[in-house]
Order: sequence, then structure tokens, then C-alpha cells
Amino acid sequence: MKKRKSKKSEAFLDDLCIAITESYLFRTRTSRISERQMQAEIRPLIAKYLEEHFKDAGYVKIDKMVHDNFYWEGQDSSFQSDRSIFFGGRRYADYIILRPYKIAIEYKKSGGVAALNTLIGQGIMASASGDYDYCILIFQDETKDKRILKSKDLDRESGFIDWLWDTFNIRLKIIK
Repeated sequence: MKKRKSKKSEAFLDDLCIAITESYLFRTRTSRISERQMQAEIRPLIAKYLEEHFKDAGYVKIDKMVHDNFYWEGQDSSFQSDRSIFFGGRRYADYIILRPYKIAIEYKKSGGVAALNTLIGQGIMASASGDYDYCILIFQDETKDKRILKSKDLDRESGFIDWLWDTFNIRLKIIK
């Protein structure tokens, strides 16, 4: 069942996206580095955002809260067995947040639309699995003319982005 949205949850998701993609540490020129390297650089941006969130919420053991509620792909953790089986397998996002909301975060960079299609499919599968309340998909457009980024504001594409949010609780962010 889809988690109900609130102004608080929407603000958390939007602020998290901003903390990731608008940080001065977030690279905008990525053609010479791997997607895996970008994912490694995004991880501390998410951790920092969670630290600030838990601190503002009044938690005392902030490091423990972040450690217990933030997982990234490849991390050694007992968390791996916590995912439900869906279509014969377990879904693991690039990053998983457990609190204050269950959030799957996926990142892809590419100069082609096929990677965007894959990313959207991953988001729908994560949402449909029931393991997450929300999903954030970040796509970094590496096309020379930024045609994918430019297209997000067209009627059909912006309608599709809204539909993903309304139907699946998926925030799709296409960035340069």
C-alpha cells in the first residue's frame, strides 16, 4: 500500500534532493568519472543531511541514528536480508533510508535515454515491492546538448514525472 504524502514528508524529500544535487561537493562534470565513484561521493551528502535532520529532531546519539537508518549498496550489513522477495528477488537501492521514512534512492548518469528508462524501472520496482514509502531517482544528463534535461519541462514529460509521484511516490530529478 502506498504511503500517504504529507507536507512534512514532501519537504523532507525535496530538501534531501537539494542537499544532494545542489551541494558544492556534487560534481556536475562527470564524464571522466564512473557512476560508482559518483555514488561514493553522494553517500556523505546523504549522511550529512540525515545528521542535520536527526540533530534538529532532538536525537542525542546522532551518529548511531545515521548508522542504524542509512544503508548504501555494497555496505556490509545485516540489513541485506530485510528486503521482501518480489518477482523472485530482493531489491536493493543504491541508498536506503529507514527513518524518518523508508526511502530508496537510485542514481544514474548517462548520455542516453536507455539509462533513464532503466532508472525509472528500478524506481517502479522499488515502489511496487512495498519495501519503501518513497523513492528518489536522480538522473544526471550527460548528453552534449542536455536534451534529456531540457525535455523534462515539456508537457508530456512533466506530466509523466507528476504521474510517477502521484502513482508511485517516486521523485524523479533530472539534472545536468
